[in-house]
Amino acid sequence: MNKPAPNDTIAYLSRHHGDTDLIAERVRRSFARRHDTAFWQFWQQWLLPVCGQPLKILDLGTGQGLFLQALAERHEIQGIGVECAPYMLVHKLRIADCVISEQDLNDPHIDTADNSLDVVMASMVLHELKQPFKVLLESWRCLKVGGRICVIDLVRGRLEDYLKKRYSDANGAFDLSASVTEFGDAFRHFMEHNQYTHEDFVYLLKLCGFKVLHQEAINHGEMVRLVAEKII
Repeated sequence: MNKPAPNDTIAYLSRHHGDTDLIAERVRRSFARRHDTAFWQFWQQWLLPVCGQPLKILDLGTGQGLFLQALAERHEIQGIGVECAPYMLVHKLRIADCVISEQDLNDPHIDTADNSLDVVMASMVLHELKQPFKVLLESWRCLKVGGRICVIDLVRGRLEDYLKKRYSDANGAFDLSASVTEFGDAFRHFMEHNQYTHEDFVYLLKLCGFKVLHQEAINHGEMVRLVAEKII
């Protein structure tokens, strides 16, 4: 199902990401680093055991489809990717037995039967939504009993750490010479990236009917990685 996102969603994402051409390029360049050996070991341990042949997966906020492509190089898959940002879709990949659906994850309608998927991947997407309930409930509907969802996302940190990382110079001194616009952009991103604690994600998953199996801090505690299972 292709249903272009409302203009307000597109406007929010464009403002949130800033230079849209640059963010699309950064996603491509950083993919291998974000999906390193440790990630694939995690995948092998927590997600692959519940998968059938072919592996049936939904990738939320798929971007250009890089994760689906990497999976297709490792396994026989049938994949659905969901994306709404035009600057990502313009670069979308063509992957055998995979479709990339254009729609807004604030109100998703995944074109698949109930209880039909093995895994749902939600990487760096929940913090960008107006509310995460609809997409988590739709994920629960799509997953088979015993299927699993993986959430990888930013978690709330300290303003001090965020600003020091962004504005400290080589000697560790805080640089106050940034413009009003630059500081405003930094504080806005801080609020957008610090909406949830890892306990909040656990709560949301449980509220939507999942049993949380695993949670771990990654990226020096700036992010969390969770796995939850659909139960009856």
